[in-house]
Amino acid sequence: MPNLTHIPLKLTYRTGRDDLVHDFFVPCLETSVLYRRAAGYFTSAGLALAARGVASLALRRGHMRLVVSPHLEPDDCAALERAQENPAAVLRTIAARSLSEIEDALIKDRLNALAWLAAAGLLEIKLAMRVNHQGGYARGLFHAKTGVFSDDSGNHVSFSGSANETAGGLVENFEHLDVFRSWQDSEGRVQAAIDDFESLWSGSVPGLRILDFSQVGRDLLERYRNPDQPPPGIDPNEVRETGPGSTFAPPPGLDLRPYQKAAIRAWSKAGGRGVFAMAAGAGKTITALVLASKVAERNRPIVVIIVCPFINLCRHWLREIAPFGVDAIPCFEGR
Repeated sequence: MPNLTHIPLKLTYRTGRDDLVHDFFVPCLETSVLYRRAAGYFTSAGLALAARGVASLALRRGHMRLVVSPHLEPDDCAALERAQENPAAVLRTIAARSLSEIEDALIKDRLNALAWLAAAGLLEIKLAMRVNHQGGYARGLFHAKTGVFSDDSGNHVSFSGSANETAGGLVENFEHLDVFRSWQDSEGRVQAAIDDFESLWSGSVPGLRILDFSQVGRDLLERYRNPDQPPPGIDPNEVRETGPGSTFAPPPGLDLRPYQKAAIRAWSKAGGRGVFAMAAGAGKTITALVLASKVAERNRPIVVIIVCPFINLCRHWLREIAPFGVDAIPCFEGR
C-alpha cells in the first residue's frame, strides 16, 4: 500500500508555480493516518485554510489534530478573566461569532469535509490562547503555521510556511511552504516539528493556554455539514447526529441581588409584561437572562430575540449570554 515515501515531494511549494492542494496536501493526506495541524484563527476563513485536502484523510479513517486561536475582541479578554472557572462558555460564543455564512463553493466544500471529520469523531480541536506575564488572556495568534503528516509505516512529512491570513479573512494570492521528510532528515527537523506540536497539544508551551474544544467545535461546524455530501471513506450511517447544542440555564454560583429577584417577581405578577428600570451597572442584562431562562424551562422550544440600538451593546449581551450555555447567533455587522 502506498505511503508517504512514494510521493515525489519537492523541497518547497509556492503559489503560482505549484498547485498546493493537488500537488501536496491531497497526496500526503491520502496516505496519512494522522494529520497534526497548527493553523490560524478559528474563523470561517482560517478553518477553510486548515481544511485544504482533508476530505482525502477519511480514505484511511485518518485523524486530524487541529490547534487554532480564537479571534478575541478587546473586551473578550476581560470576559474570559471573569469566567475563569468556565471559560469554555465564553469561548463558545466568541467562536460562534467568528463563523459566517459562506457563498464560495470551494470554501463550502472544505468546511463540509472538516465538519464531516468532526461528526465522525476523526477531528480533535484545541484552542491556543496567548497569556501575558501575569497569566491574563491576551489577544493575537500564537504564530505557529505548521503541519505534520504521518502514515502507518512510521514515516512523517512536516511543513511550515506563510499563510496570508488575518482575523478578518484570508488572502490566498501567495503562499510558500518548506517541506521536510523524516527518511531524509539528517538535522532532525521533522522530529523537532512533531515535538513542538506535541508540546503545544499538551499545553506545555510557556505563554500559551490550551483548551480542548473538540465537542464545541463539532457543534459549531455542524452548520457547514452537508448531509448529502460525505467525503469518501465516511459512512453517514456511522455518524451520530448532533443533539441540542446548548442548555439555557444560569451559570453555577450566580446569586441575584434582592432587587433583581423582586423585579422578576413583579414581571411575573404583571402577566409576563413589563420593563426593567434600573441604574446603569445594576444588572439589568443578567436579570433579563435569568428571567428568560425561567421562561425557557416551561416553554420548549423557544426563540429569544435581543434588539439593541448600538453594536457595542450587542457585543455586551453576547458576553453576558455565554455563561448561560446558549449558542447566541449574532445578526449585526460593523464596529
